[in-house]
Amino acid sequence: MDKPIVSIIIPCYNHGKYIDEAVDSVLKQTFQTFEIIIINDGSNDEFTNKKLENYSRPNTQVITTANQGLSLARNTGIKMAQGKYILPLDADDKIHPEYLSKAINIIDSSENIGIVYAKTEFIDALTGVWDLPLFSFPEILLKNSIVCTSFFRKSDWTKVGGYNKNMIYGYEDLDFWLSIIELGRETVFIPEVMFYYRKKFNELKQKYSILDANSSLEKISYTFSTLVRNHPKLYSDNAEFLVNKFYDMEFQKEDMRRIVVERDMLIIDLQKEILEKENKIKNNMVKLKDAEQQLKSKDDLIKYLDKRTLKKLPSSILTKIKKSISSSN
Repeated sequence: MDKPIVSIIIPCYNHGKYIDEAVDSVLKQTFQTFEIIIINDGSNDEFTNKKLENYSRPNTQVITTANQGLSLARNTGIKMAQGKYILPLDADDKIHPEYLSKAINIIDSSENIGIVYAKTEFIDALTGVWDLPLFSFPEILLKNSIVCTSFFRKSDWTKVGGYNKNMIYGYEDLDFWLSIIELGRETVFIPEVMFYYRKKFNELKQKYSILDANSSLEKISYTFSTLVRNHPKLYSDNAEFLVNKFYDMEFQKEDMRRIVVERDMLIIDLQKEILEKENKIKNNMVKLKDAEQQLKSKDDLIKYLDKRTLKKLPSSILTKIKKSISSSN
């Protein structure tokens, strides 16, 4: 085989049941000058370990290590990579057959292009195209808009020192993209679905923004402060933007609080109105019940008169008495 142009790096931790789908999606590429490097990152799942023990697919090798975590697992694979370009691919995700071809044509067109990413579609528990904002700087300092499975140059990975191991609560992708951006590289978006991102049921609440992450305050604080420490110049040069953004968020929170208060007041008013109507209905029901009781009493009286005392009276007098009682109703 010719020396690979692109190396697809697939960290795998207990995802043996998905690995064939991921590898097959690479093997079906229209661009075929690639290698696949799978890193079995200390899986403790028997099925995964057996699956990868003698895994034999074209242009594919498996490296087994102790568990290192996603960042270091990727770094391990990239160190071994022969390709000029790198594409990380998680073991439970897939790519479109033309992703390599389209992305390589773009990244080959200019030495200053450092990242190529594409539109993403969810698979599994969540489906449909991911409505992720397009890459924009400096907005990416707060919210990642570049998916993990994006192309970059191995030479740039070497320059920035790879993925940072201090991103222990996620966002290692955002941290890495910021490192590439610091090199002055351009980012290009392919406006077609080229990446299929698996969202399982236990992952549906995960966010892609540092500020609204489904995590504890301690983890959010650590993640954001680590990003700032890893990229001090990038964040300090854009301090005004960040401050304005935080102020905007505070104003948005205040607006939300006002809306919640107005909503609660409206609910209280509606509850009062409902209570008043319920009381009116209760009063009307009492009146209706009294009226029914009166009617019943009069009907009983008529029946009693028919059966007892008035039977001895002439029929003409009895008729007049009945009419009198009926008219009083």
